[in-house]
Amino acid sequence: MEKFYKSAKAGGYDFDRLGNPKSVIERDNALLLDPEAWICCGKAEEWDTTTAYCPCCRTDRHWQGLELYKRWQYYMHRFIDHIAEGKSIDDFFNNLIK
Repeated sequence: MEKFYKSAKAGGYDFDRLGNPKSVIERDNALLLDPEAWICCGKAEEWDTTTAYCPCCRTDRHWQGLELYKRWQYYMHRFIDHIAEGKSIDDFFNNLIK
């Protein structure tokens, strides 16, 4: 989570958007669900490309049903899938952010 926080900040994220969260957990949840935070993280990490991605099988291995996503959108979708599978936030970002 700390990697995402630092990367979003480096990309110019305005933390005032989060208002006045009552706890670190509330702040983190709001940050992770804010597309602007992902956009800023993408700027810092140089995710300036688009990618083809199938929302059904979560791969780019076939041509039918592929959708084009901006790279930050792709990673945000993958993050939500990662969490839904019961995996940790830090594991996701440790493998993604430099």
